[in-house]
Amino acid sequence: MDHRSDRRLPSSIQLATTWILFVALFSCGDGVETDGEFNIMISHSLAKKDFHLAHVVPLDTDKAIYITELVSHNDPEFLHHVGIYGCNMPLSLQEYWQYKPSLDDPDNPLCRGKSVFMYSWAHGFPGLKLPEGSGFKLGGDTGLDYFVLEFHFSNRDTFPSGDVGSSGYQVKYTFEPQTLTPSLLWLWIKNGEVQPGQVEHFDVVCRIDEDVVLHPYTIRAHSHSLGVVTTGYRVRDNEWTEIGHHFGRMPSVFSLVNALTLKKGDVLAARCTMYNYKDHVVKLGPSEDDEMCYFEVYYYVDGEKTFSTTMCSSEGPPSYRWENDQNLDPSKIPVDDSAIPTQPNGPGDEHSEHMHHRRRDQANHDEHMALLNLLRRVLPG
Repeated sequence: MDHRSDRRLPSSIQLATTWILFVALFSCGDGVETDGEFNIMISHSLAKKDFHLAHVVPLDTDKAIYITELVSHNDPEFLHHVGIYGCNMPLSLQEYWQYKPSLDDPDNPLCRGKSVFMYSWAHGFPGLKLPEGSGFKLGGDTGLDYFVLEFHFSNRDTFPSGDVGSSGYQVKYTFEPQTLTPSLLWLWIKNGEVQPGQVEHFDVVCRIDEDVVLHPYTIRAHSHSLGVVTTGYRVRDNEWTEIGHHFGRMPSVFSLVNALTLKKGDVLAARCTMYNYKDHVVKLGPSEDDEMCYFEVYYYVDGEKTFSTTMCSSEGPPSYRWENDQNLDPSKIPVDDSAIPTQPNGPGDEHSEHMHHRRRDQANHDEHMALLNLLRRVLPG
């Protein structure tokens, strides 16, 4: 049967490797549907080393729904990251298919036509709870009729056996129209490398060139084992205001340091500071063995007009550096947060729950602590 012939939300069906559980659909006194939730999960039995798997779930509803929260149920023992999109049309209508990520087009690797990127879980991340009055609009007349999830499995030779369980998201939604529209700006570095024993800065900017007012509410930063600190700034009239910073492998979703807005004429600038403690060159790339530099700003707008750009990138060093950008003056930065912190709970805190979880054995833990002590000596601040 054509799934379009009976349009409804994912229901309580169980497939061989997928559980889509419709948990609740509440009603007002007049019988009008208002809120609900369901799970989109896959079995860990699908896990393969450094494997990228796409999972497609049709969203069958004549009414528009507004996604208000994505609760993560993702296991870092199996997964490196799990992204979730709303798509007009997936690249494939197969329920599962392997995809190859491309750093040339990471903005829309899984969809054809219109799409909305909602969130990507990674190690140490919580889910995403949107601000009151906002929600990602899907279904109805939006043309966004599919969920597409991207599962990137961990780069490990063996996975836990036995009752392996499953991972995915609990999706909470409402039928009630929302007055605020969420979106994000994703800043990332395309290319670059770090030589053994060297410190390198990876810089990127995003210029707000449309008549919009963006209200950031959450920041997400992501790097791999070489990441020391990632910092973001708003540059307005040559004044640099810190948005937030993230230390290395610590949990990477955090609130803004300063409550602010982004408007036409502003520049959003981000920098990843990396130190290569290994004995070989490390390049940026899609694998867990490569490095990455992401800085994502989740924001909302009043009404429906968001910034048309969702992704800004740079070629990385030596092709692009803030110091070589004629429109920027990084000497105006009031504090250099691209340095190793000395306060508690920085990356040198050996009691960090996240650091402890990420180190799979004591030898790796000791190696990482030695690196952090070294970094305090070789970096400024």
